[in-house]
Amino acid sequence: MNRALQKPERFDRFECLGQATQPHFVDRVFEILKIIHQFDDFERKDIMVMLEQMTCYRVAAESPIIFEDEAGDFMMLLLHGSVEVVKKDGAGIYRQLRLAEPGEVLGEMSLIDDQPRSAGCIARSEVTFAVLSRAGLNDILRNEPSTGCKILMFLLLMSTERLRSVSKRLAVLLGENLVWL
Repeated sequence: MNRALQKPERFDRFECLGQATQPHFVDRVFEILKIIHQFDDFERKDIMVMLEQMTCYRVAAESPIIFEDEAGDFMMLLLHGSVEVVKKDGAGIYRQLRLAEPGEVLGEMSLIDDQPRSAGCIARSEVTFAVLSRAGLNDILRNEPSTGCKILMFLLLMSTERLRSVSKRLAVLLGENLVWL
């Protein structure tokens, strides 16, 4: 059974557009993946296996999609629109970390480590995105281990890329007196 079609209750505020294997979503995903080099090792079959476990949604501008500190069991691939990634500062005020554009994946950390969301996501325009749940990823790993390993490698590469970016920004913020332990 395709678990991608099981709509989580918290998604009731989103417009469900259906399975990601619809031709217009498949075309959009392949268009996007051409520019994401971490997907270079994926064959069409691998992408289709992944899309079979994904459902697409649309939200209006200014809609919260992910809340910081909530439990997270899905990641999303942005297909259209832009999403502001926000984090609470020490005073509890949300600060923008970055603006995510089509082709970016969000929410992958909680998908992997089952920890609360480290940041929130708010649609800044109308947004369309495809969701891969932890159950869907587990189905891929169980039934298509080669594709599952490719997805996990993609997530690992993306995570290390983001960690390196944060490290560079932290170094700039700390100044030249940064001491590495």
